Amino acid sequence: MSFTIAEFLFLGFSVFFAIYYLLLRGKKTKKLTEPFLLVTSLAVYSVGAGWKTGLLLALTCLLTKWAGDLLFHSHSRLRLAVFVTLALCPLFLFKYLNFLLGTLNTVLHTAFSAGDWAAPLGISFITFSVLSYLIDVYRGEEPGSMLSTGLYVLFFPKILSGPIVRWKEFRQKWALRCVSVDLTEQGARRLMMGFIKKAVLADSFGVAATMIGSSVPNGVDAPSIVLMGFCMMFQIYFDFSGYSDIALGLSNMLGVSWKENFHFPYLSTSVSDFWRRWHISLGSWFREYVYIPLGGNRRGNVYVNLFIVFALTGIWHGARWNMVLWGCLNGLAVMAERKIARHKRSTMKNTRCGTVIRWLFTMVFVYFSWMLFMAPNLGQALQYGRILLFSPYASTALNFTWQYFLTPRLLVLLSIAGVGSVLPAIVPTGIKEKLLQFRKTVPGYWIESALLFALLVLAALFMINASYSPFLYFQY
Repeated sequence: MSFTIAEFLFLGFSVFFAIYYLLLRGKKTKKLTEPFLLVTSLAVYSVGAGWKTGLLLALTCLLTKWAGDLLFHSHSRLRLAVFVTLALCPLFLFKYLNFLLGTLNTVLHTAFSAGDWAAPLGISFITFSVLSYLIDVYRGEEPGSMLSTGLYVLFFPKILSGPIVRWKEFRQKWALRCVSVDLTEQGARRLMMGFIKKAVLADSFGVAATMIGSSVPNGVDAPSIVLMGFCMMFQIYFDFSGYSDIALGLSNMLGVSWKENFHFPYLSTSVSDFWRRWHISLGSWFREYVYIPLGGNRRGNVYVNLFIVFALTGIWHGARWNMVLWGCLNGLAVMAERKIARHKRSTMKNTRCGTVIRWLFTMVFVYFSWMLFMAPNLGQALQYGRILLFSPYASTALNFTWQYFLTPRLLVLLSIAGVGSVLPAIVPTGIKEKLLQFRKTVPGYWIESALLFALLVLAALFMINASYSPFLYFQY
């Protein structure tokens, strides 16, 4: 079940938290909150993915608990390798087997096929949770009970699209969870802001990008492709950061806080900086379980280690050649930046002008890399590139120009997105402090609440008047 469909917002959400808080109030019923949350998490997943997939996920939790207990008592590297391989098998079968067979068919002119299997929702995130549990337990972290292990894998705010929480972090923070009025209010406000990001901004940009992309075969001009790129760039940011806000807000309301998943990535002044700000939990996972075991900065070739991590990041995002190329290009960019920094060839590093130039170069790279990422396939991405480079010299007729797509509404939303993605981070400290002080006053509190409520109503209207668009990262 998605967090932005009416059933969740207006029925499931209210009923769930009403029962959860009632259970918390009683001394005898408080211990039932974890079983209730586990059952709810499995039910939420089963509604979206189907009851058969839900049963398979429940079985996965049982096997994860069993494997973790074996690893904790034996610390066998061979067993760890076997369990990690088994945990990766469903991900390979559902997401990558047909991609591999298709590549072989192209190269060898064969006709291998594994059938058309639909990957379960969030299978990549679920697999990463299982791997984190097994590796952390192997490293000496205490395994959880059947209840806590199942809750870690199934925890519904994060199961479909993260943030990716490691077992060590989950176990520590869940043990210290505490539901409070302040944290609940903070979580509710964050949840509403995530819903606004998704329904008002991300979905609007998605509709515009899809409209332009579907018009490409009929002939569009280069400015239309440029506009589509900006729509894609803001769609993926507000879609995924909106989901993260909802997931973190729900977790706050349940009494626990996770680390931030985004930190104003469109203010990055290098590709390396971008990946420290974008999908932070994914970068942390790869650093902990791939980069450091490969040798990190201390052993082996650091450039090879970096490239492997980013190549895997691209493959993790999808079984398409444009995803693989996207990951490799980001890896090459990070490697080049590291090489340049090591030899101290950058002469603009500490100047304001140099910072602006490096930011511009980074955003240009990110802009085109998102077009590659969001394209349905590599061929379509190359077609976008051909239109950008050669449309003034094309012999085919242009049936659509940028004026057709850039409506006043889209222009306003793009302006809001551009300002909103960077402004909170660049406001002077003095102004921030005054705003925070004003928020603590009674008028400030009610003004903020009224504004948030008005935006929430607007988001609901957007959701009702537009077709539902699932979160992008549900497919990963």
